Amino acid sequence: LAVSKIAPALIAGNSLVLKPPTQGAVSCLHMVHCFHLAGFPKGLISCITGKGSEIGDFLTMHPAVNCISFTGGDTGISISKKAGMIPLQMELGGKDACIVLEDADLDLVASNIIKGEFSYSGQRCTAVKVVL
Repeated sequence: LAVSKIAPALIAGNSLVLKPPTQGAVSCLHMVHCFHLAGFPKGLISCITGKGSEIGDFLTMHPAVNCISFTGGDTGISISKKAGMIPLQMELGGKDACIVLEDADLDLVASNIIKGEFSYSGQRCTAVKVVL
């Protein structure tokens, strides 16, 4: 999930600070280390760990931050209130609909809907939840 936020930021020419969830910090620290091993300049991608209500609030309200991308739930509302006029990109959960049109290849659609729902045992915020 972090890479889906990191890649567009880098492609757009930005540096970034990654604040991973407290329970997922170790994997993000390793990932950032791998970016550095691959030759990315120090400071292009930084990872800051800590309690979200302390570190997250500091980052959200820091004057050097010019965009915030967040994935989660209720915390997103708090971030949006504290961020002021900073542009936000939020993924706060959803119904992740898959739309099936009349001319669709139903075998292909069924196979992809099953993959979209059950890959990673369904433990993804982007898993298919509704089929229209």
